[in-house]
Amino acid sequence: IRLDGEIPSATNPPSGCVFHTRCPRKIGPICEQQEPPLSEAQPGHSIRCHIPYAELARLQRAVVIEPA
Repeated sequence: IRLDGEIPSATNPPSGCVFHTRCPRKIGPICEQQEPPLSEAQPGHSIRCHIPYAELARLQRAVVIEPA
């Protein structure tokens, strides 16, 4: 996922998911209010997101397949 915009302050990060201010997959207030759980996306690679990894992977493939 490409994150555009300004990186938030490390000393004063946003509430909830620290990426919600720049994330194109933001799904609503849950992203602003609750830190996402840490989950293993693949062996040795963990992510924090309210969207399950399988859904993120499906969405990413859909974007790659669509012509520009």
